[in-house]
Parts: sequence; structure tokens; C-alpha cells
Amino acid sequence: MDGELVVREDFPIIPVAAIKARVVAIHDLVESVMQENVHYGKIPGTAKKSLWKPGAEQICAMLRIGVRYEVEELERGEVAHYRVRCIGFNTAGQMLGEGLAEASTGEEKYRWRTAICQEEWDDTPETHRRTKYKRGQQGSHYKQLQIKTDAADTANTILKMAAKRAHVAMTLTVAGCSDFFSQDLEDLDAAPADEDPPPAPRQPQRKSESAPSPAGQREPPSTSDTMKGERAFIERKLRETGKDLAPLLAEAGMGSLEDLNEDNFKVLKGMLG
Repeated sequence: MDGELVVREDFPIIPVAAIKARVVAIHDLVESVMQENVHYGKIPGTAKKSLWKPGAEQICAMLRIGVRYEVEELERGEVAHYRVRCIGFNTAGQMLGEGLAEASTGEEKYRWRTAICQEEWDDTPETHRRTKYKRGQQGSHYKQLQIKTDAADTANTILKMAAKRAHVAMTLTVAGCSDFFSQDLEDLDAAPADEDPPPAPRQPQRKSESAPSPAGQREPPSTSDTMKGERAFIERKLRETGKDLAPLLAEAGMGSLEDLNEDNFKVLKGMLG
């Protein structure tokens, strides 16, 4: 009959009440269980919260969504390149949806890293080093010395990142929560940075060459000195958890631990538990 709604038995319609209940459950999970900078974050310049892999895992656990990965290697010359499909399925083994993502060592964030010190940058061939301008706070900018990475050193990191992106994409689609979550990495790449410039590399000085301090006054500690305890904490947690530092740095928007400041320390601390 014209105008009559036909419901196929092999494709049942989910009741509106069930959809509402799922939305409420996800909101409750975000408000009562998830933590900012651990399960999700807020990328400068964007309105939505950005879902991170730990948050995607929480949503999948609540909705009883299992995951399976299919990996395709797309290596091109010296560039490591992976395409990962993350498939979500229910407790009966039925497919619910999928997320597709790629990652490559050709991406800007993986091709270069921050130089450990001035001496490393000086000793690196000119073809494998560069100076890059980066945005600072309140419209300022600064120079950062960078060293070109070896694709083989970051291939495993690239594979993990592709799987992470696919997992987040699948969760957003299957859980239907794109209305209040976005996918973090795409937003992070497009958003303007608002970073604190790292301290400039300092050449070692002899004691006799240092400028004398006024009597009774102590020189203020440098930025690297003030974060020494925080760096030691991160290094200890890495040893305890056995986690790979590279993907954590990428998610925190850092080139190395030399870029550590109070804000990204909180992000790393949250991811390390």
C-alpha cells in the first residue's frame, strides 16, 4: 500500500527510545567517568571535544563493541605507509560498522624531530636538518632546530597511529557520537598552535666566564631546570608501563621531552596513568 512503512525482518528498526537511551548513556560516561586530557581533549581553535583512543575504548566497552583490525601495507620507497580498517562488531559477531585510516612517515610530524641539543644539530648534515618557525603564545613565534628522522625508526609508531585513527573513526560512526566528539588528529593538524617556545639551546660555559650574580641573589632556574623533575617522572612511568614514547609525544604535540611544559606534562601524565 502506498505510504505504508515496510519493515524488513532482516533489517529491524532500532526504537527511538533505545537511541535516546544510548545518547544519554554516552553523555553520562563522558561526565562521570572520562577525564579531559586522558580520554578526550580540546584542540585550540575547535568547538568540539576531540575523542582520543582511551575514550573510544571506554565507549566501546560500555556498548559492548568488539574490534578487529585489517592492515594493508602501502610502502613507497623509503616511506612507511599503512592503511588500517577497524571493524566493530556486537556480542553476536555481527558487523556494526568500520573506520578506515592511514598513517605515513611522510607526514610532517613524523619526518622531523626536535634536536636534542645545539651540538647534535651542528653535527647533522645540512640535508638532514632544518630550522622551522613555530607559533608561540599571544601571536609570537620562535625558531625550532629539527633533525630528519629515519623511516625505519618510526614505522611501528606509524602502524599504531593508523590503528588509533581507525579505532576512533569506527567508534564515532558506530556509537553515533559525532555530534559532540570530533576526531582528534585531523583537527590537531588544522588548528593553530598556541605553544610555549622551548628554551634556546645553551652552549656550556666555564665557571670563570659566567657573569657574576649580585650579592645575596640567586639566578632564576631555566625552563629546562624547572621541568627536570617532571621529565624524570615521565621517564620513570615509561619504564614502569613499557609504553612507547613516540606516539605519546605525537598525541601531545611534542617533538621530544625537551619540549615539556606544564600543559603537555599534564597530557602525558594522564596518558601514562
